[in-house]
Amino acid sequence: SSGINAEWPLRPGAETFIKQAKAPLVIALSKYDSFNCKHIEAIRNLTRKVPVVEVSAKENINVELVFEIAAKLAKHGPKSVAKMTVPTYEECFVNAQEKRQQISRLYNSLTEQSVVDKNVTWAEFRQFTKDNKNFQNYCELFGTRKARSNFDRHIRSLTIKWIEKRKKYRLRLCVDTTA
Repeated sequence: SSGINAEWPLRPGAETFIKQAKAPLVIALSKYDSFNCKHIEAIRNLTRKVPVVEVSAKENINVELVFEIAAKLAKHGPKSVAKMTVPTYEECFVNAQEKRQQISRLYNSLTEQSVVDKNVTWAEFRQFTKDNKNFQNYCELFGTRKARSNFDRHIRSLTIKWIEKRKKYRLRLCVDTTA
């Protein structure tokens, strides 16, 4: 028994299974933010020879890593991951946030630089950018729907600027004709 407390996150019998497992294992801790840190440390201590990876499917953090470790274990055995340092959830979360921000900045820059006319359609923009890595990365990470939404927001911004420019022009015409 773990002796931690009643909120111990492992199911009954899991400790025994982990200790007696013959096949290589990797443990993926999901709902990480709901775990108490002492639970995670206890799990790591319990499973010193088993890689423990903190994941978030929602945020897509460390999900691929679990499969990479599992594949290494299956192909090369436990020694292949024995000295492997598994990054913490926090490190991966910060890296993922930075990656999202970078991809967003690059996509927004692409949109602003390539769409200068308010009459450009989404289909035209998509055709123009279909081979662009920044467009592809953004759509892969956030989805085409969000890419379209940001494109539409940019078009609205261009339209507002165009309307303001037309207002100033017409106002100047009125001032010139009355003078």
